[in-house]
Amino acid sequence: MSRTLDDSPIAAAAAPPGRWSTLAVLLGGMTMITFVGTTANVATASLTASLGASAAAVSWAVSGYQVAYGLGLVPAGRIGDRYGHKWVFVAGVAGYVVMATIASFSTTELMLVITRLLQGVMGGFVVAPIFAMIQLQFAGSARVRAFGVLSAVIGGAALVAPIIGGAIIDSIGLADGWRWAFALAVPIGLVTLIAAIPVLTPTRAQALSRFDVVGMLLLFGVIVAFLVPLVQIVDANIPAWSWISFALSVALAFAFAWWERRIERAGGIPLVPVSYFRQVNFSAGLLVSLLTFAAFTSSIYITLSVLWQSGREESAAAAGLLTLPLSLGSVIGGLAAERMTALLGRWTVPISLVTLAGGYFATYALLASDPQASMLAVMIPLMIAGLGSGVFVAPNVSSILAKVDARDAGSAGGLNVTAQRIGAALGSAIIFIVISRPGAGGPTDFGPTAMFDNGLFGVLVCAILSTVALALSFVVAFSTGSAKKSPSSSPAAAHIEEVAGS
Repeated sequence: MSRTLDDSPIAAAAAPPGRWSTLAVLLGGMTMITFVGTTANVATASLTASLGASAAAVSWAVSGYQVAYGLGLVPAGRIGDRYGHKWVFVAGVAGYVVMATIASFSTTELMLVITRLLQGVMGGFVVAPIFAMIQLQFAGSARVRAFGVLSAVIGGAALVAPIIGGAIIDSIGLADGWRWAFALAVPIGLVTLIAAIPVLTPTRAQALSRFDVVGMLLLFGVIVAFLVPLVQIVDANIPAWSWISFALSVALAFAFAWWERRIERAGGIPLVPVSYFRQVNFSAGLLVSLLTFAAFTSSIYITLSVLWQSGREESAAAAGLLTLPLSLGSVIGGLAAERMTALLGRWTVPISLVTLAGGYFATYALLASDPQASMLAVMIPLMIAGLGSGVFVAPNVSSILAKVDARDAGSAGGLNVTAQRIGAALGSAIIFIVISRPGAGGPTDFGPTAMFDNGLFGVLVCAILSTVALALSFVVAFSTGSAKKSPSSSPAAAHIEEVAGS
C-alpha cells in the first residue's frame, strides 16, 4: 500500500533525530542558490565592461541560468526518490561550487554562458532535495514551520545579496567585480558540503522501475519551449517565433501528460504521476504558486526600480531602499507562517494573498493619486504586501504536497519549484513588455512621465496577477474543506489535512 508523506515511516516518527540540524544544512544550500541568483542581477554592467558581453549573452548568463535551473528540478527530485536525496544534494552542491568557480574565471562570453547554464542545472539538483527532505523529515505544524524558516532565509538572502554583491563590484571595479560576486557561492557551498556529509541522513531508496527518460525529455521540451522566448523578451517587440515556441510547449505538455498516464496505467513509476493533478489542492495549488511568484519575485522589483529611478528620477540607492519593506516583510511573514497557519487553517493562503494584493492595490492607488508621494508613505503598503508573500509560501507548499506519496516526494517537490520558476520568468517577461512601452510623445518617448506611467501600470499588473491567484486559492480552500477525511489517516496526516483543508 502506498503511503502519503505524513503516513511514511519517516514522517510518522514523533521527532526524527537531527531533523533541525538537517534543516540548517539545507538552508546553507538554499542561501548559496539565492545569493548567486540575486547577485547576478546587479552584475550585468560589470559583465559587459569586463567581457564586452552582448545583451543576448548577458541575458543567457542571467536569465538562461533560470531556464537551466528549471530543467534540473524534477529529474533531480526523481533521482533522489530512487537513490536517496542526500547524495543528490551533495552532488548538486559540489557541482554548483565547481561551476561557480569556473564561471568566475571565464575569459569569453561563450565560456560564461555555458558554465552558467551548467550551474543552473546544478542549482536544480540542490533545491529539489531540499524540498524533498523537508517533506520527509517534518510533519504537521513542524513542516509548516520548516518551510516558513526556509521562506524567511530565502527572503533574507535576497535582501542582503544585492547589497553585498553591489559593494563587492563597487570596491573591486567593473572589470573584475562580477568574478568575485559570482565566487560568493564557493565559501558558502564548501561549508554546506562539509556539513552535509556527516549531518544529513540518507533517505531510503525506493524500489522504482526504470527511469522515465522519455518523460524527462518531454518535460525538458515543455520547459525550454516556454521559457526560452521569455529570456529573449527585452522590449515590447515579441518575436514571431515566440508564439510558435509557446504553442510547441503546449503540444509537448499534452504529449507529456499522455505519456505519464500511459506509464502509470501500466503499473510503472512515471517522472510525474498525473493522478496527482486530479487533486484540486495539487493542480490548482501549483497554478496559485505560479501566479503568485509571477506577482512578487523579480516583477515587482523591476517595476518599482523603473518607477522610482526612471519615472521619478530618484537614485538607484533610493530605489533599492524603497524595495526593502518587501524583502523585510517576506522574512517576517515566513517566520510567522506556522502561527498564522495554526490560527487560520485552510484560509491562510487566501488571506495571505488578500494581504499581498491589497498591498499592491494600495501602492497603486497612492501613487496614482499622488505621484510625488513620500518614500515612507509608499513603503507602508509595500510592507503589507511583503508580509503576505512571506506567509504564503509555507502553507501553500504544505497544501500542494499534503497527499503526495513518500516515494514521489522529490518529483512533486521539484515540480512545485518548477512552477515557481516558470511563474517568476513569466512575471518578469510581462513586466519587461509593460515598462518598454513608449509614451504619448511617440515611439521614442521614454521620458520620466512615460516611465512613471509604465511603472505604475506594472504595479497594477502585479496586483491583478495576485488577485487571480487569490481567486484560485479560494477554490482550493473550499475544495479541501469539503473533502472527507480518511479514517486511516495518521495523526500527522490529519493535522496536515487541517492545515490544507479544514
